[in-house]
Amino acid sequence: DLNRIQKKPYMEAPDSDGRPDEELADIWWGNHLQRELSLIVALFSGQYKSTLTCKTCKYESSRFEPFAYLQVPLPEDDQITIQCIHYPMTEEKEIAKYSVRVRHDGTINDVLLNLAKILHTDETGEELSDDDDDEEDEDDGESKSNGTDRDEAGSSEDKDSNKGKGEDSPKKRLLSEMAQSMAVVDMGESCIRKIVPHSWALTRLALHDSGEIPALHVYEIEPVAPVEASTPTSTTDESKPAKYSYLALSQRKLDFVSGPFLHPFQLIVFGSPQLLRVRDLEGYTGRDLYALISERMRRYVPNAPTHDKNSSSSDSNSGNDADTLEVATRQTRRGRQYRQKTTIDMESVAGGGGPAFC
Repeated sequence: DLNRIQKKPYMEAPDSDGRPDEELADIWWGNHLQRELSLIVALFSGQYKSTLTCKTCKYESSRFEPFAYLQVPLPEDDQITIQCIHYPMTEEKEIAKYSVRVRHDGTINDVLLNLAKILHTDETGEELSDDDDDEEDEDDGESKSNGTDRDEAGSSEDKDSNKGKGEDSPKKRLLSEMAQSMAVVDMGESCIRKIVPHSWALTRLALHDSGEIPALHVYEIEPVAPVEASTPTSTTDESKPAKYSYLALSQRKLDFVSGPFLHPFQLIVFGSPQLLRVRDLEGYTGRDLYALISERMRRYVPNAPTHDKNSSSSDSNSGNDADTLEVATRQTRRGRQYRQKTTIDMESVAGGGGPAFC
């Protein structure tokens, strides 16, 4: 025990009684040293003031209590981790899961911008940080100031146009374009319920029970075409802004259901749904829309030959009659096992001469 006081006297806690804080603090500190006197007290002890005010008579009573340690709250981390499942648009890339750090009060667009940074780094190996963007902004500002110094006789319109240039760095524009080519969806069981707007706050996606934000399903979609500047004489429909529509595609199949049912097959939704952004959907024909969807679904369909009722000639049919009869007989003997087979072949025959990808 480093305390030099062996017998600690009883000391009453004095009241302020209108005395100034300096005098009252010295009294409290002197009383404390009469009970606690050590090197620890001299180095690590202090006083904090507490004031109590009566609501009726407005009388104030001050105290200067000694302390040996203070409990200060640690700063809370304003960043949270969001899990993102990225669905690429090209066949070369695979579905991947990423962890993105954003502010707790951020929006969906903030998540997509940070995800775009990660994707850009994976593709090019070049890391994009906020410091790089700030440096580019400073360089743009210096170039603007130098330009105005050289041409002081310029008009105010030229100065305003120069101020507007370079507000967004090329990297920021690139990340913004990548974010606009992504869409966050509310995923159901092998289906897309709705598309989440980019302006939504992350708190709107939090679960009611735990408050946690579930994993976000992010789809890479077709980029928006740049808006072309219309001439004053152009009065056609080309000057109107393009209208984009979203198509949610789900895969389904006929599967065998065991039980006493009249129809033993049932439609079942399976696999990962797809999302398409189509420009001017009203101008598409049925064949064009079918070709667009089949091109997207080609990667999920096995490369198996489809039966075409119009492609085979009479000679080939006559030559394969024996093989066809043998296959049909073998399939008939299988009985119940054959009924479990999916009806993709029958759907392909009903679809006509085109490739049956959906």
